[in-house]
Amino acid sequence: MLQSVNAELEQTPTIARNSIERIKSSLPRRGGPGREPKLDAPECSVVCQEILKLIGKKYKVKDALVEVSRMCPQLIGKSVSPRTLQKAWDRRDEFLVD
Repeated sequence: MLQSVNAELEQTPTIARNSIERIKSSLPRRGGPGREPKLDAPECSVVCQEILKLIGKKYKVKDALVEVSRMCPQLIGKSVSPRTLQKAWDRRDEFLVD
């Protein structure tokens, strides 16, 4: 009887770890609101209009994004990377109105 109890005690940590992993995998993923966007809709509109102006002056889109990124502190009062501007430009249909 003592041997069977010792054998069970040796297996207890393994059983506990496996049980905990099964329970963890069944729990829902921790959610949240996500990351706040750096630019709001009016700022995106201003930025997209500036990008459009530069494209009208024969800038390539990539170059226009870099140039507007440099102009952002004067335009909207905050620094924005070209990648953030690319995300706004990709959604330009939401912000540019005739």
